[in-house]
Amino acid sequence: MTEQQPAKRFLDKEEAARHLIHTAIRMIMIAEDPFAIHLLVQSAEKILLDLSKKQGVALTLDWKPLIRKERQDEFFKRYREAYNYFKHADRDFDQELPVRDITMINVLGILCCVSGYQELFGYKTGHMQFISAFSFVVVPGVFKLPGDKADEFSEGMKEIKDLTPRRFFALAPKVKWIAGLGLENERTRDTEDHGDFYDTSFRELAKRDEKKNSSGKV
Repeated sequence: MTEQQPAKRFLDKEEAARHLIHTAIRMIMIAEDPFAIHLLVQSAEKILLDLSKKQGVALTLDWKPLIRKERQDEFFKRYREAYNYFKHADRDFDQELPVRDITMINVLGILCCVSGYQELFGYKTGHMQFISAFSFVVVPGVFKLPGDKADEFSEGMKEIKDLTPRRFFALAPKVKWIAGLGLENERTRDTEDHGDFYDTSFRELAKRDEKKNSSGKV
């Protein structure tokens, strides 16, 4: 029998939500599996909703302040469909999920999480600022822009309207204001718990494991 390995550090709910949101954003940027992204987004949203209830904070995670009134019914129906299918199998075990535009739903969902995160913790990370800007570009007909940003947004659209999302993400690191968001520094922080695992030889990893097992015997 071995003793439980002591914790290296402790993670709070704010950091947990940040990990999920940041990872979903990076996966969106490299066009990773959209269903895996979907679960990350929905998990982040669940944390934020639970925290808001415990703290008595009313969040705009229901999207109503962001979505045009005439588009709300259509949006909510599409947004929850895939999540409900992946969440359980007791009522729909013999049914198939109609796959719709899951990638667009993920983009909308991550913006929802960013909005909730900012309301709960009072700030946006660089990743969150970046995906917010992208969301306003990719679905300008859905989201309302603050009045003081409308003119600036219209001018920016003229320069990038012929880009694809893939091309946009490829060029993003070269844009001055995006480079200033510190995305790579945030990624380094997010992945710091890897330690030196990926740069340690298999021989050394085996020695470490043997040492832990030996010292943990009771």
